[in-house]
Amino acid sequence: KDEAIDPAAGVRLHHKVGDKVRRSEPWATVYAADQAHLDAGSTLMRSALRLSDSSAEPPALIRGRVDEHNRETRLT
Repeated sequence: KDEAIDPAAGVRLHHKVGDKVRRSEPWATVYAADQAHLDAGSTLMRSALRLSDSSAEPPALIRGRVDEHNRETRLT
């Protein structure tokens, strides 16, 4: 939490879970201020996302709720 937020860093996902992606098609774009951070971010993205020949079910958009007393109720 002591690190500053780098406005040059970011990720743009070009597809949603379950979308078909062609081999030649980019599925994400990683942004960084320099090559070292770009390499690290690209490696992290490759390890975080899984590409498959079969379609995946999109996750639930709402997984739970919190009431006015700060009690959480899980919906999934």
